Amino acid sequence: MREKAKSGTKTGRGEGTRGRPVGSANKRTVEVQLQLEALECDPIMFLAMTMLNKTSKLKMKKGEQVPFKYRLEAAKELAHYIAPKRKAIDITSDGTSLEETFAAAVGKLNRGK
Repeated sequence: MREKAKSGTKTGRGEGTRGRPVGSANKRTVEVQLQLEALECDPIMFLAMTMLNKTSKLKMKKGEQVPFKYRLEAAKELAHYIAPKRKAIDITSDGTSLEETFAAAVGKLNRGK
């Protein structure tokens, strides 16, 4: 079983232990990147071309279209690279209903104009 972290260390492994620097790619990630480069494969570009329906870049037949559901999925995947997912938040109540709280917030906004 793993020991609890000692005060002053994040991992609890001791002061002299060093690992991979924060933010650096692990061996498997580097391996995959090298393989993709060797194949001249860029998955981000492929998703972007799919999303934009650039069929000539995707080696599709002339006039053939990428179905919308695939374009939407590509857009969703690409969105993760530019917009982080939002975490859920807890809303506490003082006993008033959601409608009352919403009405009060709208009222404050309207008075601010």
